[in-house]
Amino acid sequence: MAVRKYKASLLLNRLLRPLFSLYLNKLFNYSIVNKDILEGIKPPYIVLANHTNFWDPFLLSLCFSEPIYFVASDAYFRNPMLRRLLKLVGAIPKTKLVSDPGAIRGILEVVKNRGIIGIFPEGRRNWDGKTLPLLRPTAKLIKSLKIPVVSVLFKGANLSMPRWSSKTRKGRLSMELFKVLDPDQMKSLTVDEIFTEISYSLQYSEYDYQRTHMCRYRGRKKAEHLERFLFSCPECKSIDSMASEADTFKCAACGYHTVYNSYGFFESDLNPLHFDNPMDWNDWQLEHLHQLVYESLQSGRKQAILQEHSIIMRTGGKAGSLSAGTGEGTLSLYPDRLVYAFGKGPDIHFPISDISGDNIQFNNQLELIFNKVLYRFKSKNGRMSAYRFAKAIETIRSMAD
Repeated sequence: MAVRKYKASLLLNRLLRPLFSLYLNKLFNYSIVNKDILEGIKPPYIVLANHTNFWDPFLLSLCFSEPIYFVASDAYFRNPMLRRLLKLVGAIPKTKLVSDPGAIRGILEVVKNRGIIGIFPEGRRNWDGKTLPLLRPTAKLIKSLKIPVVSVLFKGANLSMPRWSSKTRKGRLSMELFKVLDPDQMKSLTVDEIFTEISYSLQYSEYDYQRTHMCRYRGRKKAEHLERFLFSCPECKSIDSMASEADTFKCAACGYHTVYNSYGFFESDLNPLHFDNPMDWNDWQLEHLHQLVYESLQSGRKQAILQEHSIIMRTGGKAGSLSAGTGEGTLSLYPDRLVYAFGKGPDIHFPISDISGDNIQFNNQLELIFNKVLYRFKSKNGRMSAYRFAKAIETIRSMAD
């Protein structure tokens, strides 16, 4: 098997940097804070950052004079054009949420060649601007590499482009640099202590920060596609009834609606305001979903917990492009399995205990691995909340443990 070499194009880096700087500043009005902490730190070292925005890797690269070799989702490598670009910048592909020896080999090669490794240790983009629990293997990797660690904290990235949205909003976005660990410190620290240090350095809540700063984020159709994230109505408790249009977010079942304003908060003149921000709404809906899953498991009901129609399924291997896709089918989640029903063939059953690597790709597509085959499900209209399926599967697993 051929061994892949990771080498970013320095010429491409120098050519693209000023162009990206101009473009991203126009989009986000970004600033870099504490850049002087990099004085005296020479590669190889690790850069960690919180992750909420599609543009995070490009923005992060502007903080450093040398190329960063990012650990990136292998989903991006399935697109031929993106694959060529990612290879030019030396990106290291990794399958989400599963052990990937190939990614480790790539990291070791970059360190050997005195490069900078970029890792988003949440393992995925967060949805509400609140840092997710970090993946513990990151601390183990840091301990074994024995190289300096720098953290970059994004502030305003979620409000500038929430994960659920396809549109940017211009306000303020800052990247604050911190020197977290050096090799001498690591000698006396356990893996758990390193994990505590890096977790503390990336702890952040966008809405807690926004309440004290109240920066305006200007944009059009600010609520569009919010139903990809917020799937349950707090008024009537129905699931998958929320729909967005322009700045309005409304329940099709009971008519409850709010307006998403330029500060990232909800407001309403006609209804009681259950939550004034997506973060608190999400905390509630996850508790509500947990209760629904629990009741379904306890009662032994055979009805689906969740269901989505007009779903297209695509399949593939670990690398390369996915299949062209089926026609439209129905995706249903039961207490013990996921089922895809497609009129032209038998139903496909995915026992929860036998699937792995389940995650959300491109914000609205559910991906999983079953019998060494990768499956990806997307809705025809692009508004499917893959998030609600992923969280329900996560809840079923936690109750089975």
